[in-house]
Amino acid sequence: MLTRQKMDSVPQSSGPTVLLINPCYDKADALGPFSSHISSQLPMSLGFLAGYLLQKNIGVHIVDEQLRRIDEEDLLKGIEEHDTKVVGISVLTLTAPRAYELGAFLKRSCPSVKVVMGGVHVTLLPEEPLVSGCADVVVRGEGELTLHELVERIHDGFPYGDVRGISRIEDGRVIHGPERPMIDDLDTLPPFPYHLFEPHRERYQFGNMLTSRGCPYDCIFCSQRAVSGHRYRARSAGKIFEELETLVFDYGQDFVFINDDNFVVDKDNIYALCDLIDRRELPERVRIGFHARGDALDAPLLRRMRNARFAIVMIGFETGSERIMAMVRKGETVREIEEGVRIAKECGMVVGGQFILGFPTETRAESLQTIRHALRLPIDFTRFNLLLPYPGTEVFRMLEESGGTRSRNWAHYATHAGLTGKVIPYVPEGRSAWELRLLQWFAHLAFFLRPKQLLDLGNMKYATAGQLHLPDPKSFRGALSLAGFMTRLLLSMVQGLLKKRQS
Repeated sequence: MLTRQKMDSVPQSSGPTVLLINPCYDKADALGPFSSHISSQLPMSLGFLAGYLLQKNIGVHIVDEQLRRIDEEDLLKGIEEHDTKVVGISVLTLTAPRAYELGAFLKRSCPSVKVVMGGVHVTLLPEEPLVSGCADVVVRGEGELTLHELVERIHDGFPYGDVRGISRIEDGRVIHGPERPMIDDLDTLPPFPYHLFEPHRERYQFGNMLTSRGCPYDCIFCSQRAVSGHRYRARSAGKIFEELETLVFDYGQDFVFINDDNFVVDKDNIYALCDLIDRRELPERVRIGFHARGDALDAPLLRRMRNARFAIVMIGFETGSERIMAMVRKGETVREIEEGVRIAKECGMVVGGQFILGFPTETRAESLQTIRHALRLPIDFTRFNLLLPYPGTEVFRMLEESGGTRSRNWAHYATHAGLTGKVIPYVPEGRSAWELRLLQWFAHLAFFLRPKQLLDLGNMKYATAGQLHLPDPKSFRGALSLAGFMTRLLLSMVQGLLKKRQS
């Protein structure tokens, strides 16, 4: 049963009005005991689209189902009230079933409204929502320019079939229009519209930024390049600093996380940003976190960043096996990442990141090697994910060609499935779902039940890029609350393992 969520107020505009929806899975069901301790993430892609449309005098309102599920009656009432002609729905793989459910409902209930879907999942599988009849148009790749042109054509009653970067249905066939070039200069985009999310900022990890797009690497498990491309593009140091100032001074954020896949690609830009932070004197209380490849970390850079409020670095560790590292084509080695961790710790950084269990051809011995490697590293936090063969990845293609078994139910595509008793969508040949589930639980318990980690749970917010908030065990109330959480966690583990063992 849907709970109620009214549409946010619409900025006044003489032009068209667009509704943007961020669909979401059921967090309580999907995350189990973790759900009440994990902040919602700002829907960055929808935010960038909204900011661009607002700059073009197009009214925008956003509904984010991370906060509450949409009420159908309110949805239709809002569309009618604001004379909305275009509804845009963001589609990730995990949220695709809910996105398609919403799209189908809109097509049935208000067929005059154009349902436009975008995001990494439908960029890679545009036929899926079009053939099933739950979308009129799919926007492929970066959406700002394409959606703007599409909205103006639809609002003015003009044909839109020749808009670059879209897929659509014509005479029962899926038609893919020509690609739209990537945006060369990200500084031409307007600032992220944090004001649209301010009414709910206590429920978000609000201090969140994206400063670049694209990745020059070829990891076989990553699908993001389908949207952002291989060519790396970054905003200038000046634009990044302006956004930092906005978050710190206008919204009171003392922790800001830069969510780029690899923030330190352009080191000259980082040095220039550090100079701006020093000259303009961000408050001492501010802490900044970022993602980086282990082989990109060097001591001079990290020392400079540490002096400029950067305090947390998140690294994709992936595996403890050099064989697996070479197979997944990350372009770095386990040893190089280990050296990066050592340098980061020597420079005073909090270090976190993630490992992946269940790569194709990975053996049980290599999974255990990864867990032992994590326990040896001097890191403050890690997460052990299960490999998911996302559409558009080399892993997905390998399984398609080899006939490997994987689920096509996108609702199962959660990296934490083993922790919450859900279906594991991909199991490597010769392994079992039960084994992967047990290994994922064992890895987390072995890492976090160590005294060092238990005593440092108060800093978990920083070590998890602001997402996970656990009670501080140093106070009596915090210790009781943490004990309750751990009890629920262990009960969830036992129930999940027993359920799957019996099945």
